[in-house]
Amino acid sequence: MSYNGIPIRCLFLISALFSAICTTEGQEKIHPIDLISADAAICLQIPNLHRNLQRLKDSDLAQHIERLSFYQEWLNSGDVKQAREDRKQLEQQTGRSVEQLIEDLFGTSVVIAAMVHEDSPAEVNNLVITEIKNNESLKIVLELWQKSDGHQIRKKRHSARPYVQHLPVKGPAGEAVFHVQLGDLFAFSNSEQEIQRVIDLYSRDDDVAAPASQNSLASQPRFQVASRNLSDEGLLHIHVNPRKWTRTLKTYFQKQAEGNPDFDFDTRQFDAIWSHLHWLRAEVRADAELVVDLKVDFDGRQFGHQFAKTMEATRGEADFVAKIPRNAFAFIAGRQNASAWSEWTPATAAEQQTLNQIKAVSSGVLLGLDLFDDVLPAFGPNWCGYVVPREDFATSAIPVDGLLAFELMPEKDHTGKNSKPMARKAIQNALRFGMNLLVATTSKPQVNPPPIVKPYHRDGLHGYSIENLGPCQPSFAISDHYLMLASSQELIDEFVQDDKNATLATTPAFRRLKTGPLNQMNQILFLNIEQLRGFLIEHQESVLSNAKPGDESDQSAHKERFIRLMEMMSVFDGMFVAANADVDSARIVIGASIAPDSETSSQN
Repeated sequence: MSYNGIPIRCLFLISALFSAICTTEGQEKIHPIDLISADAAICLQIPNLHRNLQRLKDSDLAQHIERLSFYQEWLNSGDVKQAREDRKQLEQQTGRSVEQLIEDLFGTSVVIAAMVHEDSPAEVNNLVITEIKNNESLKIVLELWQKSDGHQIRKKRHSARPYVQHLPVKGPAGEAVFHVQLGDLFAFSNSEQEIQRVIDLYSRDDDVAAPASQNSLASQPRFQVASRNLSDEGLLHIHVNPRKWTRTLKTYFQKQAEGNPDFDFDTRQFDAIWSHLHWLRAEVRADAELVVDLKVDFDGRQFGHQFAKTMEATRGEADFVAKIPRNAFAFIAGRQNASAWSEWTPATAAEQQTLNQIKAVSSGVLLGLDLFDDVLPAFGPNWCGYVVPREDFATSAIPVDGLLAFELMPEKDHTGKNSKPMARKAIQNALRFGMNLLVATTSKPQVNPPPIVKPYHRDGLHGYSIENLGPCQPSFAISDHYLMLASSQELIDEFVQDDKNATLATTPAFRRLKTGPLNQMNQILFLNIEQLRGFLIEHQESVLSNAKPGDESDQSAHKERFIRLMEMMSVFDGMFVAANADVDSARIVIGASIAPDSETSSQN
């Protein structure tokens, strides 16, 4: 019997296969992270380990490191030679290369977790779950492991599923290890309880074990929020649940405090801060930059209205990043609400007394204005500081100049009562007093001409500088928009001129950072290694001549250290720490921009 020449039995077979395929596609795939219980205190996810290792091997970062002299020395060390021998033996025994074993056993996804339970906070259980690509490789490795360590195998069952206990032939029974294979997932742990929990979570579709899925880490709302923006491109994802560490940390600190009067541990203060932390998440990436991206979720509203107001004022871009000169060795720029300090309420009588003393002392140099109520509100949210190379490096004892700048709010918004002077005038008087005090305390009778404080006014700038003090010319100036303190008047002039073509923000490398890891960051600390590297190479002779004098061997040692330093500095073009905070979360980025590999670039 047939239909259009096709046997009916074939039609039934095709229908059954199609139904099976549709059913399989409709089922939710179980990942290693789904089998981690909610008791995980810290969890590490490694997606696509084999692919990411290959990406790292082919990256500019790897090419730089391979050419470092100390790396080549390490390759010739005894430890590396032994590792090569161990690798050779492993490949002979398994019939597979190490790269193939990594791909077969860990290549798809690996999760490592540390579990802390409320009933035993001092005990930490470890659990590793990996998605297997080749069961034959797993079988070979397990057999090899059993032979090499001499384990005694016991087969056990939980919820009708088998798992294995490895007991050491020699040693205490507490060193037992357990493993279970569930489809293409393989888990092993030092805790039998954790393996049984993995089985329960894997069997969550069964009627008996269905409630177990609610106890998984992946089902926790905080974990889901923290995982929302993670991608498979990250080398490593780290999740930390602060709640699971509370009793463990308390127990540790209390033990440290026992019999140690110098160790101060305030349980109430610990609870006040730690209890408001909800979740910590970190991601490690390595593309054009090597980055550790950390996010902390907390309940900032519990820290009071002043904290919320300060966080509100820090939102937005750090505008002064656009004013950093291209040749800056390093800079720090950010946003801060200085006026929030005017609402600070002392918590103790001692703090109130300190505040009154500060107000009394500052009022004299601020022309009677109150530092917190009248002066701080005159400052805007943006500020920055940076250092640049001095042009007279060869003759100067100080190789850098520096500037610190603050944004000022429009004067009309902060005049206070009509009887009070302008805040700008009070700030100018305080800084001029500080300069006169510096000159008075550093002047020496034998120095001629003596240092003096001189005013200068030009192009809307009003300020003072100290002349004849040495290689630097400490200066400050106030304009309509800025308060600037610098080691020379020239830096102040350059900052006000705002030549955007001469700023670091216009360089391709920094633009890439601003659209990448530094995007939406409003507190930035940046070290310009590319500029510093070029400066040191240009002034190599002066740098070496300023080193401690000695015989030829000392000079050779100085030169060798300089070469090593240049090697290290060739790996990265810049290093940075950046942050952005809100009322309920903070994001911190730590990283470095990888220098393009010159040899690879020239070949391309």
